[in-house]
Amino acid sequence: MTTKIKKEISNFILNLITNIYKKIFHEQISKGHIHFIRNIFYVGIGSIISTGLSFSFNILAGRILGPSIYGEYTLLRSIAMLLYIPMIMGISTALVKYNSGISDLKRQQMIISTSFILTSFSIIIFSFIYFLYIHEISKIFSTYNDLISAAIFFAILFAGNIFTTNVLRSLHKMKKFAMLRLVYGIVLLLSFIYFVYLDYYSYKSMLYPTYLANLIPSIIIIRTQRKYFKPKFDKMWAKKILTYSNLSFIGGISCVLYMNIDNILINHYMHVKDIGIYNAYYFASLNLVSVVTGIFTTVFFPTISQINDKRMILKQVNTIIGYVIFIGAPILFFAEYVILKLYGQEYQIDKLLMLIFNVTSILYIYNEIYVWFLNSVGLKGVKITLISALTIATSDIIFNVILIPIYGIYGAISATALAYFIGLCSLLSLWKIYKPSLENES
Repeated sequence: MTTKIKKEISNFILNLITNIYKKIFHEQISKGHIHFIRNIFYVGIGSIISTGLSFSFNILAGRILGPSIYGEYTLLRSIAMLLYIPMIMGISTALVKYNSGISDLKRQQMIISTSFILTSFSIIIFSFIYFLYIHEISKIFSTYNDLISAAIFFAILFAGNIFTTNVLRSLHKMKKFAMLRLVYGIVLLLSFIYFVYLDYYSYKSMLYPTYLANLIPSIIIIRTQRKYFKPKFDKMWAKKILTYSNLSFIGGISCVLYMNIDNILINHYMHVKDIGIYNAYYFASLNLVSVVTGIFTTVFFPTISQINDKRMILKQVNTIIGYVIFIGAPILFFAEYVILKLYGQEYQIDKLLMLIFNVTSILYIYNEIYVWFLNSVGLKGVKITLISALTIATSDIIFNVILIPIYGIYGAISATALAYFIGLCSLLSLWKIYKPSLENES
């Protein structure tokens, strides 16, 4: 594609976005908004292609390996998500918050290097604890030692990937971020096809590609951004990062808990095959929505963290969410149907289950965007999102324990929907109480 054609396409898209913006907000679009939209475009392209590859990976795995093996991998991944949170301790979120504001090399080196040392130390300590008590952890999750061992390695590599990609976010290097999302998807799919070609039919044929997909981008980031990774540790920044991260860490545990507890409790009350079926529906709806929302929040959080007065941004976000839900809900229902068809005959289509997942996805969108907005405000905002996350996690566990034994996977997703609704109500109530101080906090 020539430079002239690229420029024409770019101008066409920019003019289209400008006209849409003027119709919705009745004002001219600013340079800041254009920069924000351009970053979303970069992240969006990389994420969409990567997601397409990731979807192919999951659908092929679900079809080829069947619900039981697919469910075993899903259980392992859910356990790994719970194990990784203490390893990273919310430090990567604090990194984005404090490193995205000022473009000063020495400051950026100090924040990134201090965060890297803190994260590395945390990963080593918690990995040692997990392996030391691996037998006890196996009993807690009603599984066996080898699966827990694999989950620990998964958690280590995932924590490294999250930290390094957040380094790029904090530096506003969205083009590189998008390219590495693409690398992740390519490695994931091609390595899985290779294992299937070798007739290796096991949950490990999904696990090993996931290891590689997390490891390779992390290595690339550390090598290409090595000027920011120095043997420097600043006590002042460490204290500031840990103060912020301690709150987001508790919220992170709650978030990961309510996003994975359903799989763990389905395994406890039902069968690993049911996890596979449940995850197919989850992947076709909530996971799809989380990718789209993630494209937005990846750029939104570091961008809004730079702005002191966020009231106008909030008003615009509220307007956009309304349009997205109105247009997106029927599209999501159709996409969910198509994706489930691709999984194959072993994953029967249930319209009631699709509808519950669709409603849960809408609640997820509202919750996720408001959470990241409040996180950008500072410690007061993080405290509100922490209370909301704890409310969701507690509600989700209680509803899952009550509903899964009675209604099976219908009960699992209904529990998640109810928990999101209660959590969103608590978040908005607390926001209403503390709104003036939140808007004025720099």
